[in-house]
Amino acid sequence: MNASHVTYFSRTRNAIYRLFHAVECQKDETVTLPDHQSDNERVTPGLCSVAGAMIQIIQAPEGLDELEPACDALAANSGIPMQDFAWIRSCASTFTGEGQLHVVVLGEPPEIIAIAPLVRRQGKPDRLELLGVNELYESMDFLCVDPSALVRLVEGLVRLGTPVFLKRVSGNSPLTAVFRRAYRWRGVVFCRPAPGCPWIPLDAGWRQPEDQLSHSRRASLRRA
Repeated sequence: MNASHVTYFSRTRNAIYRLFHAVECQKDETVTLPDHQSDNERVTPGLCSVAGAMIQIIQAPEGLDELEPACDALAANSGIPMQDFAWIRSCASTFTGEGQLHVVVLGEPPEIIAIAPLVRRQGKPDRLELLGVNELYESMDFLCVDPSALVRLVEGLVRLGTPVFLKRVSGNSPLTAVFRRAYRWRGVVFCRPAPGCPWIPLDAGWRQPEDQLSHSRRASLRRA
């Protein structure tokens, strides 16, 4: 263990003790523990400014509706259906109780540049998790227009002062590296590997899946 890791641990040892005695960590989690001894300004629900952009925390499913155009635009290039607005809105309506939804948004409509679809889980201490991942175990990620927007969004999460559990984040996502930089000297980040997610790329031709079958196979399906 190098010196910087020792520093992170010593400054957060009480938080680490409470966390690992309250919640059993699994091998597919990225865990962040903020340094609660720091004097960093905290973000509270509502609006505040981070690096010149507005941070908003949405805590009611109906509050997500104004994000639909921006969310789908940000998700368009990801190739991950779990980042589409329809998925996020459905998870918010189905899996969150009162006070649990905690979607962190960077920017104001229509200029939304990053979204962290999160929920707040009560415990000792409370923690933020990706929306719907605990229930469906599907891979998920933050949405952003560019890397600088992701950095500013994570800076806002650091200022929340709440531990973050990120399950099922893609191995090629920049999120882990951004968290490590953002929490440097302010907390500690644990990252553990997880099983891969098998997937098949589908082009536009699969909008009509029966067209991908041979003539004889389509005929057999019609007779069935």
